[in-house]
Parts: sequence; C-alpha cells; structure tokens
Amino acid sequence: MKDIVISAMLIAVGAIGLTNVDTIRHLYAGAYPVGTAQRDALERCAMTNAAFDRLDAAERNDCYAHLKVGPPTVRVLGPPSMPKDDIRREQQVQH
Repeated sequence: MKDIVISAMLIAVGAIGLTNVDTIRHLYAGAYPVGTAQRDALERCAMTNAAFDRLDAAERNDCYAHLKVGPPTVRVLGPPSMPKDDIRREQQVQH
C-alpha cells in the first residue's frame, strides 16, 4: 500500500513538472541569474539576511534595488540557432 501511495505521488509531481516547464525555467533563471552582478547581489543579500528567499521575485527586486543592481534579463533556452554557413540550412532548402 505504501509503495502505491509513493508511486502515485511521484507520478503527480512529475506531471505537474512537465506541464509547467516554462514557469519552472523562468523561476530558475530569476533565482540563479547568469549575470555576475545579479548573482553576486543575490549572494550578498542571502549572506546579510538569513530570511532572504531568492525564489520570491519581490525579494530579488528589493535586493537589486538595495544594492543598485538592475534585474537580470531572463533567457529561456530554446532551439540553437544555426550559423549562416551551416550545411543543414542548405539541406532544408533542397527538401
């Protein structure tokens, strides 16, 4: 019985994760920015305030405003772009 309940919970969590992929990516990109200035600002806020929650967008924006750092530009990963001289571009035109 315990195995059935755990399996059902894992399936439910997996389904929720799969249906909200873009939301999860956006949340992760905001909480763990690529930009050095934003990343350092969040680290400083976390070190000075034990209750700082980097997953909360309002707290991140307050942190950036307090340290005078602009919020990061969020990059959502998509399909890679092809260089102009890539042979695959010519092959797509031929078909």
